Amino acid sequence: MVTKEYNFFTSWITNEGTYNEDAIAQDQFVILNYLQNKGYADARVNIEVSEAAQKNRILIYIHADKGDLYQIGNISFEGNTLFDDDEISNRILCSTGSCYSPEAIRKTIENITTLYGKWGYIDTIVDYEPRLVENACAYTVHFTIYEGKQYKVGLIKVLGNCTTQTNIILHETLLIPGQVFNSEKLEASETRLKNVGFFKN
Repeated sequence: MVTKEYNFFTSWITNEGTYNEDAIAQDQFVILNYLQNKGYADARVNIEVSEAAQKNRILIYIHADKGDLYQIGNISFEGNTLFDDDEISNRILCSTGSCYSPEAIRKTIENITTLYGKWGYIDTIVDYEPRLVENACAYTVHFTIYEGKQYKVGLIKVLGNCTTQTNIILHETLLIPGQVFNSEKLEASETRLKNVGFFKN
């Protein structure tokens, strides 16, 4: 949580323990997100603020109603023609019987799009549909993959380099014109350029 208890010795330096409405709202979201990712899809969180007996102090009460625990039922997917079912299944981070977790689903979508991005399919879209199982605290999850088309690297242009030579920047770039675009190489190139130490951003 962002909100902390007031400490007489350190709070005047760190500003911790000072009431902040935005921080309270963020804490409420963090707690709710945590519970939902543990399978409590109907969780509700309410934070109540009241005055304390001590002057210039407040009390914070956190009321969390977890509700029922939801699990994942059947998992299915469609639309994959470039990769076989095993390849896609290995990227799915949730399984039948596990707790229903929006975060696991989000990371699954990220894993699948990264797989396609490595082979130039940078506009691949992965959609999902959760369906509540009748008379059960469970969701089935169906992923739909729209593969798109493959892209290759065209001309690489370097702009804004006033003091660093272009060839130095290109030396740290893993992408090569004419090759199939690779999203992982793009991220690695960005990391390498940051590690050179020549650039603020």
